Amino acid sequence: MEAEGARAIYSELGAVPVINAMGNLTMLGGSSPSATVRAAMEQAGRFYVDMDQLLEGSGRVVADLLGCEAALVTPGCAAALLLGTAACVAGDDPERMSRLPDTTGMKGEVVIQAPQHYKYERVVRMAG
Repeated sequence: MEAEGARAIYSELGAVPVINAMGNLTMLGGSSPSATVRAAMEQAGRFYVDMDQLLEGSGRVVADLLGCEAALVTPGCAAALLLGTAACVAGDDPERMSRLPDTTGMKGEVVIQAPQHYKYERVVRMAG
C-alpha cells in the first residue's frame, strides 16, 4: 500500500503516523515487517492450520536456529512474560495448566530483579 493510502487509513481512525526512532516498540506497533516477511504472511493467511501444530513446529525451528532446548513464538513481550510465568508456575502438568489463574497448591512467588521492574511486570500476575 502506498504511503498516502496508509496515512488515509490512520487518519480515518484518528491516529497520526509518527517517525519511529526507537526500534521495535509495542507502543509504536511493534515492527514493520520486511517485504519477504509480508509475502510469507500473505501466503500463510490463505490457509487455516491447527495452531498447536503451528506453535510446536515454529518453536522447533526457532530453537534449532538458536541452538537451545525449546522455544515458543509469542505475539509480543506481554504474551511472552505471561506464558513464561504460567509455565514456571504450572510446570508440565496439564491439570494445573487448566486451572490457571487459580494457583492453589502451586509455586506462588516470582522474583524480579529491582532494576527490571517496569510496566509489563503486571502481566506476571496475570498467570495467577
